[in-house]
Amino acid sequence: MAKTYYVENIKPSDVGFDQVFSIKEIQKHKAKNGDPYFRVVLQDKTGSISAKIWRDSIAATHAEELNSSDVISIDFEASEYNGERQLTIKKAEKTTDYDMNDLLKMTNKDVDSMFDQLLEKLSSLKDAEIRGLVLSIINDPEIGKKFKYAIAAEKVHHDYIGGLLEHTLEMMEIAETMLKLYPRGNRSIVIAGIFLHDIGKIDELGLDQTNFIRTLSGYLIGHITIGIQLLQRFLPPTFSEEKKLALEHIILSHHREPEFGAVVRPATLEAIIVSMSDLASSVTRQFQKEFDEGKPDESGFGEYHKFMKNRIYHKQIEEEA
Repeated sequence: MAKTYYVENIKPSDVGFDQVFSIKEIQKHKAKNGDPYFRVVLQDKTGSISAKIWRDSIAATHAEELNSSDVISIDFEASEYNGERQLTIKKAEKTTDYDMNDLLKMTNKDVDSMFDQLLEKLSSLKDAEIRGLVLSIINDPEIGKKFKYAIAAEKVHHDYIGGLLEHTLEMMEIAETMLKLYPRGNRSIVIAGIFLHDIGKIDELGLDQTNFIRTLSGYLIGHITIGIQLLQRFLPPTFSEEKKLALEHIILSHHREPEFGAVVRPATLEAIIVSMSDLASSVTRQFQKEFDEGKPDESGFGEYHKFMKNRIYHKQIEEEA
């Protein structure tokens, strides 16, 4: 089914027919007069938009049978309410006739090219023991495929297909600069540690049709424990105990503080380089996400950002020649 309307280009006066979206959220409510209606959040690869199913359309949309993650083909009317676009859904049917690439949020970078860059970085490690370890992990067919397409987070940063790979490469570039400033750091441990720090997310986070979700193992043990288990699975019996501890310490400490999820605080130069690279990549990506998706007011500020605990200023000062 050809999709012609995407969330990012819907205008308040648009009317669409047989347009495919996935359901991010759906909840039943009652209006002030007691009439039932449904509040829905629809999404595709370009973003999400609020929608309503009013009483007179409940039967035509089969609203009582719809659930989060369902993919539906809808007829809609777009309008503006309190300065925000919203859709009124007139008709809806569940469908299997859709292109997943239309619905899933993906990196705007080439995944194959990024994966090649990752392999090049790991292959460049001077320490043969560490290099052999990380290459054995990434060259595992199941792990390599998962890592290539994994998200880095459900909502906060790099929350799209290829996000973990993009985040990992960003961290490696940041760390390379830090290693030039602090050459005492062991590059092989740092780069390997960056590759391993979030590797548990390949099993912590997953996909329910078209919605990113936290898996059962993600809820019960989390990506740090999953990462430690994966590392131990691939460690050769003769692997250096000192290097093993250095890599495990990076996985356990990369969130820096216990209140942020760290099991221990960084205690090595390599661990703090990885942790600071992680912070720089994740926080700066949140600013970029606000620039891409946020709506600044007349003064140039976006809405309050709950993770940054601030309002982000959008105005760009062009660099003069």
